Amino acid sequence: MGDKLNFVCLVDDQGVATKGSETTLEALTRNWETDIWAGSTLRISIEDTLYIRKVTLNTNQKLTFKALPDGVKPRKGDEWVLRRSELTPLEKANEHNATITADNDILARDITPSNPPCLFRIMICLDTAGVFSAMITKAGSEQQFKFNSASNLTADAGYIFDLLVHSGDSINFQHSAAATLKTLRVQEIIGALQ
Repeated sequence: MGDKLNFVCLVDDQGVATKGSETTLEALTRNWETDIWAGSTLRISIEDTLYIRKVTLNTNQKLTFKALPDGVKPRKGDEWVLRRSELTPLEKANEHNATITADNDILARDITPSNPPCLFRIMICLDTAGVFSAMITKAGSEQQFKFNSASNLTADAGYIFDLLVHSGDSINFQHSAAATLKTLRVQEIIGALQ
């Protein structure tokens, strides 16, 4: 890398931009996993000015972030670095006020870990008592993991559960009774911070 980025930091990835917009940076030499950089910090030097933005999502070759000032956008050759914030959990699911059917997947699609092995911290509140389960699929085999098999969760009460998640796992959730899902939030906690 040249002399444009005159700061020192530990980086998880670095390179030069191919092009971009006020809210994106494209790096056509990359082949990232989708959303592996969500929550990371992007530092980019554009015309000798350093800009720092939080990455909101990414595709295999594009980062998306909060808008740069009007007219400022990454150009071919602008240098960038990415750093994961080890203290910020990644949002994996955030559902609110949804009707759910008994013993059916709550989420429209399974969630997977971005940085396995890790921990999914799950916050749940339902208006109906019942048994809450994680449905863990690995190598095509689905297993049910009941968080509370001995007694029902109390209606209208909040609960927090932790689930260890590994590479190749995909996760969904079910409840034993039809209900209104008041809140379901799932955050990925990096393994070293558990």
